Amino acid sequence: MQLKFVKWDNAPPKTGEPEEEEEYVFDASDYMFKLLGLVLADQLTIEPNGDLSKYIASLGVDGVIKARRAKIDDAAELWSLMKTELGAEHAGIIIPLLKGE
Repeated sequence: MQLKFVKWDNAPPKTGEPEEEEEYVFDASDYMFKLLGLVLADQLTIEPNGDLSKYIASLGVDGVIKARRAKIDDAAELWSLMKTELGAEHAGIIIPLLKGE
C-alpha cells in the first residue's frame, strides 16, 4: 500500500488553540562528550603517541566542546562514567582534554 494514494475523508479537527512548543528541549551534551570520548579512545588505540589536541582540531569540534561544557548536567557523574567506559589509561588523557585542563 502506498500512502500517497490514500485519500482521507475527514480532516483532523482543529482545536482552536495554537500548538505549544516543547517546554523542555533535550540537550545531548552528555552523550556528545561520551561519544567523543569513545572516538578519542579509538584514536589513541590506533596512534598511541598521537596528539589528540590536533586530532580534535582536525575534526572541527573544539569550538563545540567549549560551548557544550557549560551544558553538562552533572559533570562529576559524567566524568566518572567516562572513566569507567574508557578505562583508566585512556581516561587519564582524554578527560582532561574534554574538561579543558
